[in-house]
Amino acid sequence: MTSLNIKQVENGEEFNFKGFRLDWFRLQKMFSQSIEEPTQLPYLIAFPMVCCHFSNCIHDMCPEEYNVLQKRSLGLCNNFLDEIAKQASSCMINLCYEQHNLSEKLLPKHTAQTISKVVNKKRKKPVSKKAEPNREKPGIESQRKDRAVDTSMDKHHLTLTEYCMAINYVRELVVFEHTVLPTEYLTSQLEVRLT
Repeated sequence: MTSLNIKQVENGEEFNFKGFRLDWFRLQKMFSQSIEEPTQLPYLIAFPMVCCHFSNCIHDMCPEEYNVLQKRSLGLCNNFLDEIAKQASSCMINLCYEQHNLSEKLLPKHTAQTISKVVNKKRKKPVSKKAEPNREKPGIESQRKDRAVDTSMDKHHLTLTEYCMAINYVRELVVFEHTVLPTEYLTSQLEVRLT
């Protein structure tokens, strides 16, 4: 690995990495680190895509490794896609929860206090000694003084967009003659969460 140089890459030489061992635990650790890093979310599909190339690690002299490598790479691909789909569906559920809270603020039961304050001001009634806390008016979350300020809705939308970019990057993955559809994982996770 240390003998590689840029000229070899520029010349388009093909490299033989068969001497490297597959370290499953390191691959899983890298995935868990990447899923926690927001800037890495669109690139999470690289981990299931790597599993597609494990079939190239088989040597003709060791046919007994085929079944083990097939099971392990399919299992890892399934785990990676399942975790991406779980995180995306969790983000989608959080967005639905936030939207529900925003629509809840628009219910008539929350406007009664505002209307009574306006009526009391017009009649010039004295304010009661029990000071009510000022409630946030609906729509206040849309007013921004600075573009750099992100609301939780903005963060959820951005995160969901990045997860969807990762899931939709490839239509299908072929791992040892098995075709895997990343979008099906998201669909099944949403079905589980919403039922």
